[in-house]
Amino acid sequence: MEIFLEIGDVNGIGSTFGQLGIMASGRCRAAEGLRLVTLGAMILGPTESDNFEIVESWANGLASELNYTQEQFDAMSLELVEAYQKDNGLSLIDAAFADPVPDPDKV
Repeated sequence: MEIFLEIGDVNGIGSTFGQLGIMASGRCRAAEGLRLVTLGAMILGPTESDNFEIVESWANGLASELNYTQEQFDAMSLELVEAYQKDNGLSLIDAAFADPVPDPDKV
């Protein structure tokens, strides 16, 4: 991701967000995965990339699986724009792959 960001490869950035989102959802982090996949689709949309349709279908599938309403999806999309402007979305990746917070009763 850092290389794609450094060289400004929008197709690589969007596709990588999509792939990371699918990986996160496979780790039982579907909501975080949806955020990453949706950001990927948002980045790829204006590029006319062939990957856009794939990533968009992943986003739609995850949103449906999570029963997101259009209003929830729209609100999430606004948050994603802010996260991307803030730190290129890297905090979203960190959140998706962070280890779960340990249960204080089990420590």
